[in-house]
Amino acid sequence: MALIVLAIIVVLLLPANRAASVAPVSATSGRIARPTTSMDDEPTQMKILGHRLVRVAGGVSVGDPYPLFDRATIGRNQGCTVPLSDPLISSIHAEVKIDLDKAFIADKGSTNGTLLNDEKLPSEELRPLKDGDTIRVGAITLMYRSQP
Repeated sequence: MALIVLAIIVVLLLPANRAASVAPVSATSGRIARPTTSMDDEPTQMKILGHRLVRVAGGVSVGDPYPLFDRATIGRNQGCTVPLSDPLISSIHAEVKIDLDKAFIADKGSTNGTLLNDEKLPSEELRPLKDGDTIRVGAITLMYRSQP
């Protein structure tokens, strides 16, 4: 009897484990998204494939790509999605949001501002990003890329 109960429990749990190993499709973009994990292995945000920032000027890491998530922060704080070491950059300087396969950027009230294609962004106002746009924070310039 105990063996039958154990077999039923295994059968009930097995499909749930298989489903968890399949990469989910982002509801906002239709692209396959991969969950990132926190210290306790719980998914915290979804990486949207194809969206990234590339460092094009400033510092020694020119050319480094930064994959973007449904929500990504740019700043001096090491917990940011795009951590940048520059004294002119605020702890959390700017934020990129991806919604329905479109990307937007907002300055998060930074001290020295965020430039999108050499135009200063108003604080907390979302602006659309398109492939090839440049974002300057402090002495660092990033380029938004949306193509895989």
